[in-house]
Amino acid sequence: MAATHQSIVIRLVIAQICVHGTMSGLRMAAPLLALRVGYDAMSVGLLLALFGVAQLFLALPIGRYADKHGSRKPIVMAASVSAISLLVLGIWPVFEVACFAAVMNGAAAGTAMISVQRHAGQLSTDHHEMKKIFSWIAVAPTLSNFFGPLLAGVLIDAFDFQITFLMLCGVPPIAVIALRGLTEPAQRPRPAEDQLYRGSPFALLKSSALRRLLIVNLAISAGWDVLSFMLPLRGHDLGLSASAIGMVLASVAIAATASRLMMPWVFRRAHDMWIVYVSMVITGVLFCFVPLASSAIWLGCLSALLGAFLGSVQPLIMSVLHKMTPPQRQGEALGLRTMSIYISSITIPILSGTIGAAVGTVAVFLLVGAVIGATSRVARSLID
Repeated sequence: MAATHQSIVIRLVIAQICVHGTMSGLRMAAPLLALRVGYDAMSVGLLLALFGVAQLFLALPIGRYADKHGSRKPIVMAASVSAISLLVLGIWPVFEVACFAAVMNGAAAGTAMISVQRHAGQLSTDHHEMKKIFSWIAVAPTLSNFFGPLLAGVLIDAFDFQITFLMLCGVPPIAVIALRGLTEPAQRPRPAEDQLYRGSPFALLKSSALRRLLIVNLAISAGWDVLSFMLPLRGHDLGLSASAIGMVLASVAIAATASRLMMPWVFRRAHDMWIVYVSMVITGVLFCFVPLASSAIWLGCLSALLGAFLGSVQPLIMSVLHKMTPPQRQGEALGLRTMSIYISSITIPILSGTIGAAVGTVAVFLLVGAVIGATSRVARSLID
């Protein structure tokens, strides 16, 4: 990776961690606030759902806005919205304002993610370098999900919820400072005859390859959502303590981060979609083995392997997405991808909870393993 690009990528990662990490911290702190003031589990579930609702409607407009105005402006807007909503919550730490802050911070995190990924994808026309860039960019969400809740938890224990929200509102502006002076990469020529340059964002779906890639992305997203939602329930079924379940979840994040950092080494030795295909096959098998785990150690090992293989796929999907999408519409393509992620984030917990309540958690892991394994054939069809 060129030194200039490396500096920009580091700034982009810092910016996304600041916005996404703040959202992750709020996502941990807001339910605790709701429970402490007497709200029930249903209300907490509604509160958590609000973090993803905005992106269903904003992902495509955000992508189009970034294509038109560049990546820095939407990130500045996202940081501002995040900081202001947390400031309001810090002044009035009540459930209704927490719901407002959840919507605003969910929207801010999604906006930052789309804008950062769009800018990263346009830094280089060399596909190998692009894959290395996305390996670094993909580390930002995992680090955010680790440091955000940790920071919020430490602040809550040391002070109280009000001080925590007021202090968190100072984190997103760091993203603005990190991206000061950021300029747009030079645009590649626009082929006038390319039909993908015209029409609504959904016109991009005329590309059969892009449709298949989004199907693969949706299956991987479902795997992530089942893993994050069902692991605590599986741990509870096994009688594990809260700290043991926390360690199992931490193993997922650590393994995903490690696999993404190792991806540049793997890229030189295998085709993009071959890696995706093999990862999906192995992931499908691993999901089927999760119900056999009878201790925290075995569950943690299986979860770490799932985190590693699921985590390795995201940089490749983003790289291939940019490769097959016209440069002037990459923000919209990322918006479509983000929509599929948030559709999964909202529907999968509901479906998993319903199936788990009806026939047990084992059936959920077997089902998602079968779905990911079957969808691997779609990934294989994308191999050149």
